[in-house]
Amino acid sequence: MITIGDSITFQMKWTNPIVVSLEAYYSATITTAGLNGHKPMAVGSSRIIPLINNDFVGQQLGNSIYERVDDAHFYSPEIIFLMGGTNDAYPTGCGTIADEVYTGDAVTENPPSFYSAYKGTLKKLTEQNPDARIVCLTPLYSIDVSVAQKEPYITAVMECAALYGLEALDLFHDVGIDATNYATYLADGVHPNDAGGLLIGNYIASQL
Repeated sequence: MITIGDSITFQMKWTNPIVVSLEAYYSATITTAGLNGHKPMAVGSSRIIPLINNDFVGQQLGNSIYERVDDAHFYSPEIIFLMGGTNDAYPTGCGTIADEVYTGDAVTENPPSFYSAYKGTLKKLTEQNPDARIVCLTPLYSIDVSVAQKEPYITAVMECAALYGLEALDLFHDVGIDATNYATYLADGVHPNDAGGLLIGNYIASQL
């Protein structure tokens, strides 16, 4: 089992209930540092969209989720969880499901839309890992951006997953974290604390 994503994945707060439920092998080293020269599957502040901005580690060359999925197959995954979009969820161009699949490299300007980059990410994951079960996870509820700004990205994950015939779980609406209780489950309004991680992991495990 591998988990691909940003800091919410890097922290590994939500993975244990899934590992227990699936009786899966899971490597913290693969998640946070990478193994045998291959890229880590989780990098804080990373985006799906491969837009280079060297002021942020997660947006430096090679660190976008779109780029890092190219190394997923080296770990021979049987099940892949993809959680991306939290750091993309700003009003900078979500796009639509009609946008072309992005197959290019990382860029410093004129980036693809989120839809294009997410479709490109799924194209690579499915083609490079044909025997793996791939589960797409939407961003969580958080207070860093408004609900109105984040909703299009939730929809994009669900629509792109459906387009590729993949499973998708709506963690934003269905996991049980919202404006009334986020302080109970989120350490800083964005990242899950231990209770939040358990809630998320148990929900994911229950849907598999």
